[in-house]
Amino acid sequence: KPLRFVGQSSRKGEQGMTQKVQRDGIEKFRDGIYNVLVATSVAEEGLDIPATDMVIFYEPVPSEIRSIQRRGRTGRFSIGEVFIFVFKNGRDIAYYNSSVNKEKIHAGKDEEGDGNQK
Repeated sequence: KPLRFVGQSSRKGEQGMTQKVQRDGIEKFRDGIYNVLVATSVAEEGLDIPATDMVIFYEPVPSEIRSIQRRGRTGRFSIGEVFIFVFKNGRDIAYYNSSVNKEKIHAGKDEEGDGNQK
């Protein structure tokens, strides 16, 4: 049973969620009432849902920080899986490659001992 999880702002024809409704939904997801959480970018950071074992992104992002935060939503206590839909034609492949390359650069700096922790 899926749960729709969006931010607080409303758009034409789309109603946002209050913080209380968001909290209640996350609790129901944690309790197993919902087994799928369909979320906007509002779920990229700040949510702690340890039982999440799979995350599917319908689009890549060019920012390595956002990419890391997104992937951090899964596999907190066990090995999780991340799937990213990348379409060959268009900006998706460029965003995906940009994010991966930036992560590799930052990982290389950390391994060289630039003072940043992993």
